[in-house]
Amino acid sequence: SENDKVLTNIMRVDVTVTGAAPAKISLDVAGEHPDGCDYPVLLEQRRQGNRIDIEVYREVPMDVICPMILRPYSGTIDVDGTLESGEYTITVNSHSQTIDV
Repeated sequence: SENDKVLTNIMRVDVTVTGAAPAKISLDVAGEHPDGCDYPVLLEQRRQGNRIDIEVYREVPMDVICPMILRPYSGTIDVDGTLESGEYTITVNSHSQTIDV
């Protein structure tokens, strides 16, 4: 059976910058899963220049019927690599913000 990629609804992203450039950043993320199924949360990170894109999702089998309840989600994401000084755009699913390092 195939899986659907079910994105987590992201409501808040708090950014923590650690150290001077090159700096590390972590994201405290809060949101909700759009259904009541209990599958592992997966992350994909992509970085192109000063843009960091992160997807938070679950793979749910297409033939599974999930209860129609929202399930809270919270987690901490350590962004891969280090960041030099500058302005960065961080997008987690549909939530986007710009930070200065």
